[in-house]
Amino acid sequence: MKAKSWFKLSPETVIAILVTAIIAPVPLAWTANSNHLFDTANVTLVHTSSPSPPYDNGTYSDIEVSVENQGNATAVGCLLKVLGFPPDSEDPADAVELAESERFDLSPQDGRVLTMSVYLPDADDKEISFSTTCEQMRSSQDA
Repeated sequence: MKAKSWFKLSPETVIAILVTAIIAPVPLAWTANSNHLFDTANVTLVHTSSPSPPYDNGTYSDIEVSVENQGNATAVGCLLKVLGFPPDSEDPADAVELAESERFDLSPQDGRVLTMSVYLPDADDKEISFSTTCEQMRSSQDA
């Protein structure tokens, strides 16, 4: 008989529990965000053009690349790498680094278009891929 009484809740108690469960996370999330606990950089490639026709004795091409930082922190020391894959292979172990951009920083919620001259003397038979890497991030508190 006592076990059944534990499972009987008044409607007011049920409503209070639901309201608390719905509203309580809001101030917690606001506090965490205002303390910059979720600050992170998120640099992604948005667009890459096809390489321009080769120039300078067929060793260079221009590639236009758009990157953006969708995060809440500044991405510091980023660069774009151009990777070449042999035909019929997309295995990362087979990738050869063909070129990399100059280093750049990218503010939160910001984008950048880079035009790179890429040394591509032996890229004719390779599939080209791109990747971005950043050394670190700097939160808005550090700025």
